[in-house]
Amino acid sequence: MLITEYVNPKLAEDMRNHDIPFIDAAGNAFISATPLYIFVKGEKPDKALKTEPVKRLLKPAGLKLIFALLNNPGMEKATYRDMANAAEIALGTVDFALTELKELGFLIDMGKRGRHLLKTKHLLRRWIEAYPEQLRPELVQGTFRVDARNWWKNITLAEFGAFWGGEIAAAKLTGYLKPEKAVIYMGLLPGKFVFKYKLKKDLNGSVEILKPFWNFQWTATKLGLVPPLLVYADLMATGDARNIDAAEMIYDEHLAGLVRED
Repeated sequence: MLITEYVNPKLAEDMRNHDIPFIDAAGNAFISATPLYIFVKGEKPDKALKTEPVKRLLKPAGLKLIFALLNNPGMEKATYRDMANAAEIALGTVDFALTELKELGFLIDMGKRGRHLLKTKHLLRRWIEAYPEQLRPELVQGTFRVDARNWWKNITLAEFGAFWGGEIAAAKLTGYLKPEKAVIYMGLLPGKFVFKYKLKKDLNGSVEILKPFWNFQWTATKLGLVPPLLVYADLMATGDARNIDAAEMIYDEHLAGLVRED
């Protein structure tokens, strides 16, 4: 169930149509659990919600560093240069990002024992919320359509230095989804790839190609998949009920062991 400050009427309708339960502080709610059925929309918050400025930590460079830290437990103890290389960010960015992590209670410096990341479960949630709006849009290289059905099943992305994300990665990790859309993380988009698989530019197409933003190995590398955290984020951002179900499976299997409440 989503619990939040305010759900506007349009979003309330969308969430009901996708069978996603929610409740907000203004009194709007959707709960469908036979014999209980509640649907309230249109209630306004008592006062205008204040929008806090987004901290630099939750801007693209900071999000890249958080992604590297969450995927590599203990990396916060590494040198600034190693962290910058793993996140593909400027060396100077690491300092301000670590400073804000400390200010927000996500990092503690224990002197000779090194730095220690805290509340990683909460930090992961903040990353998931910020990624679709703050970082993902600048990664998009293009959206395409492809006429052949199930065209992706016989593709080996390794020859292009690319990895599956989104629904296809989720299908490979869980065996649960039948993918309708393809998300590919690839460096410079090669014309050879576009030509070979007959991709045609289409803003409403089902194939989205994005730039990778990390420089480290992970357990799913051999499967040709992006890190599970990124699969989870892309699925959650769709708002689709089946994708969210698959995302929860991925969280339980691949992410829960990486994070903690402390």
